[in-house]
Amino acid sequence: MSTWIKVSQFISEKYLCLFNNMNRKPFLFALSVLCCFQIFAQQGPWSLQQCIEYAQKNNLQVKQSELGVKQSEITLLQNKAGILPTLNFNANNFYNFGQTIDPFTNTFATSRVRSDRYSLSAGITLFNGLQQYNSIRQSEMNNFASKLDLERTRNDLALNIALAYLQVLFNAQQINIWKNQTGITKQQLARTNTLIEAGSLAIAARYDLEAQLANEELQLVNANNSYDLALLNLALQLDLKSTQGFSVLEPMLDEPHANMISGNPDDYFVVAGKNHPSIKGAEMRVKAAQTGLQIARGAQLPTFTMGGSIGSGYSGAAKDVVGYDPEQIQIGSTQLGDKVFATRQNPILESTPYGKQLNSNFNKSFGFQLSMPLFNGLSNYAGIQRAKVGVSNAELNLETAKRDLRSNIAQAHNDAVAALKKFEATRKATDAAKQTYGNNEKRYNLGALSTFEFNDSKNRLTKAESDLLQARYDFFFRVKVLDFYQGKPLTL
Repeated sequence: MSTWIKVSQFISEKYLCLFNNMNRKPFLFALSVLCCFQIFAQQGPWSLQQCIEYAQKNNLQVKQSELGVKQSEITLLQNKAGILPTLNFNANNFYNFGQTIDPFTNTFATSRVRSDRYSLSAGITLFNGLQQYNSIRQSEMNNFASKLDLERTRNDLALNIALAYLQVLFNAQQINIWKNQTGITKQQLARTNTLIEAGSLAIAARYDLEAQLANEELQLVNANNSYDLALLNLALQLDLKSTQGFSVLEPMLDEPHANMISGNPDDYFVVAGKNHPSIKGAEMRVKAAQTGLQIARGAQLPTFTMGGSIGSGYSGAAKDVVGYDPEQIQIGSTQLGDKVFATRQNPILESTPYGKQLNSNFNKSFGFQLSMPLFNGLSNYAGIQRAKVGVSNAELNLETAKRDLRSNIAQAHNDAVAALKKFEATRKATDAAKQTYGNNEKRYNLGALSTFEFNDSKNRLTKAESDLLQARYDFFFRVKVLDFYQGKPLTL
């Protein structure tokens, strides 16, 4: 932390004049980045609550569950919008070659004819067996169930984080145990060397202690490796890029006692059955499946829709008469052989203007449509049967979730009781091992006990302390599992 403070002071003093003359935005950005690093350096050890909150925001599984919630929200929005009228605009452009009937002039055309069509249509479903309404209800239930899935993912992650966190604390205490033991052995080795030099002990006593010290130093290395692996496992669950500078806060844990385990498994299940996301989610999916059955049955009812459209078009073959050109044509002859002529008025044609055609070809339509399903290859029947199977499957999933929850609570309660009994037994064993070690240490210092026998009592004490430590943390994890089923936050 002091390093970052010195760097900040150096920048502020060295580049103050540049800051007054340069564009300040890049400088402020760099300074904000520096402050972020400084804040991270000042954060210090992480508490269990900080680890859980960070993991619930950054864990990949949680992010995937959040995407599932967003997908269900999109489906809900789409189903809600399905009850609104549809409105569509269409524009077509065609070129016809060869003999064809022009769609607007209704005459034969033999040359290339261009035609344009424009239309605006709207429609709305007035009744379709309440399928749209039930689809909205079903998507709302599925959306709520997906949110419960997200909550369950976060809860499961919190439990895993708590277990990994306690494992880090346990391995840290293991390091302290072996550090303490190696320190005691070094002191014994120093005293033994003094006694050997004085001629009070044989040199073989040194070899026994040196072997003991080597074994304890090896155990210390293993404990450090186990701590690093446990810390790495916790960092991976947090999705941290590196464990550098990462450490956990060691809380002050109360002494394990029976009052921490209150009630029986049935009491825990009553509370968890009302609040646990797995049960609530399964119940919501049963309701969604029942709504799906209503949707399938609605497909057997008539569908009543209303629609209308307006449109117009243009044809390159459309012509307007703009005048007449008189032409004398022979229509016969007299008996005397004189020719008889008549005047024919040939129309002068010009292409009908685009805007005029759109105005004259303007058309409107409006109507209702009733569709009654009579027989469609048993597709509606099959849909209803599939929906019924879906309801039965959802009900079985609910019963399975309740069974699993009851089983998990009973197992957690039994584990907590067993962990408490194990802790009490190992505490008694540790107290006895401490007394034995204390007596043997006095006898060893008086020369009444061999080095092998003394190291054996010391090793037993070390094992007893390690077992007691493991039982202690195991008990607290089991208690936290019971707290989790009661909806209590996971804190130490």
